Amino acid sequence: MSRTPALRKFEWRDAGQVFVLGVAGHVVFQVGFIHGTDASSATSSALILGLTPVAIAVLAWVTRVEPFCQHTALGFVLTMAGIAFVSGAEPNLGAHLGNLMLFAAMIGWAVYTVRGASLVRKYGALRVTAWSSAVASVLLLLPSPFLLTLADFRHAPAEWWYAALVSGLAAIGLGNMLWVYATGRVGPTLTGVYSNVLPIPSVLISWLWLGEVLRAPKVIGAVLIIAGIALARIHHTWGSKIPDRVTA
Repeated sequence: MSRTPALRKFEWRDAGQVFVLGVAGHVVFQVGFIHGTDASSATSSALILGLTPVAIAVLAWVTRVEPFCQHTALGFVLTMAGIAFVSGAEPNLGAHLGNLMLFAAMIGWAVYTVRGASLVRKYGALRVTAWSSAVASVLLLLPSPFLLTLADFRHAPAEWWYAALVSGLAAIGLGNMLWVYATGRVGPTLTGVYSNVLPIPSVLISWLWLGEVLRAPKVIGAVLIIAGIALARIHHTWGSKIPDRVTA
């Protein structure tokens, strides 16, 4: 049993890594995701973010955190082909730029997952989430005086405030803490497996709820992305080594 992370004193040599987590996991991901989804579509957003497990596996291999295999390599090729189909189905340049922002967001989340695993095992999920969120909050507050003047909060409907509150507490707060906690328990690659389910319900909800049209190229792209992710995960799902457990 490893030492309880909650009792570990922060070492300033880890400050640089915490800063990277804040930038990649909160600034790059949140900004890229929000603006990318706004410019593109919820369907494309779900499919591109569905690449996260493959990106995590590749990054974990490059940084020598976890091994790489031929299944992952072939899966990466399939998912990139799927992205090409999805992007090709977009109606205008703005949507293409939105997909690029979503791709950047996905890479940011992969960096956050891989780089955060060792810190979570050392300090615990709650503290790593709090520290990285604090870094991001400072960086995002810097341009806020210029951006807040563009919005008229007096006429914002109540459901917008409710959505912002739920997103902040659940998706950004609790969701981030649970994610980094999982990376500390089972490793970044195996944690990425669970985001495989994201594209399917997201595409269906976008079609049924938002009325988004599922064109043939997007359907083909979705099949390629999901097949590539499944193939890339085939080796790690049952073969990944689970590190020592940590507490929150």
